[in-house]
Amino acid sequence: MSEVDRFFDRELREMTLESREATHQAARELAADIARQIKQKFASPSLAFQRGVKVYEFKNGSYVRLSPILSAHAEAKESEGNPNLWILLPEGQKRGFKRISPGYWNILQTRYGRNLAIVTVNDGHVVLYRSSSGVVPIYKIQSTVNSKPKIDFYNKAEEIAKKYE
Repeated sequence: MSEVDRFFDRELREMTLESREATHQAARELAADIARQIKQKFASPSLAFQRGVKVYEFKNGSYVRLSPILSAHAEAKESEGNPNLWILLPEGQKRGFKRISPGYWNILQTRYGRNLAIVTVNDGHVVLYRSSSGVVPIYKIQSTVNSKPKIDFYNKAEEIAKKYE
């Protein structure tokens, strides 16, 4: 092997090691950022959330994987009801109403019959409760709900990738 070949062989080996270390460092940085987001955006994250970020380091790159529980919070999604979603509003929760379960609506009608009214709004219906203090909305009824991602995984990954080029 000539002097020139040895020089380029050594340089290629150094470049390979540097790029491997850069990808490993970027993956660890992304995992740390996701862990920080979990602590900030979830009140008391369970162990499944805390251990839901895995970093796999391979010879030619690194891989950051979110558990199925976390990946559900990393993407915007649309939830559909069957046939509708009943959303308990904060004012309803303050008044002691519970989330709708099978048979609960019948109990509500029996208990509060004349004090409940369903009113149409632009994207569904609202269940109103009339009490001595006034009329308050307690449930929102709609067919679909669009939720925003709570974990900014993809944008943060692109930002870190640009940083390490």
